[in-house]
Amino acid sequence: SFHFENAVSAHVEGLYRAEITEYVTSDDRFTVKVRELPPEYEDGPEMKAAFEMAKNKFRESIKAGETESLKKDRLFSINDQNAFINVATFRIDAGEEEKQEILQTVSVLKRTELFLATLVAAEEIKKAEVRINDRVRESVEKGQKEYYLREQLKAIHQELGDDENEKDELRQK
Repeated sequence: SFHFENAVSAHVEGLYRAEITEYVTSDDRFTVKVRELPPEYEDGPEMKAAFEMAKNKFRESIKAGETESLKKDRLFSINDQNAFINVATFRIDAGEEEKQEILQTVSVLKRTELFLATLVAAEEIKKAEVRINDRVRESVEKGQKEYYLREQLKAIHQELGDDENEKDELRQK
């Protein structure tokens, strides 16, 4: 979807990967001529391994809540690497530029590797966010605990009728 100020929004779904070969000007519409770019499949154990790794990492990201899980059962029934990566790319937590880079790659192996790398990067970012949140929470909790204990100490001193000289002596000890 593209959104421009004072313009119409359009959602485009491609039928196949293509390269623009010519822009055709017209008064009432925008038209282009394209050349289809069929996917380049690689055979062998590397492609199979990359595909399985991508599916497994995608499954993990769904379980961790990092990926949109709509229609996941149907998605995992797709056995064609090209189709799976195309559909799954729309569900991952990534920027439009990252998704575009994955989708415009003709080599299915390279596209699978880009997809996998994007999932791993998102996972690492999520882990870093958790670590940062934990440190911030610990810092706040420590500050709150210290404040609470100091307030309790003040209340105890007031209850005991301690004067300022005694407090100073206790602090020095």
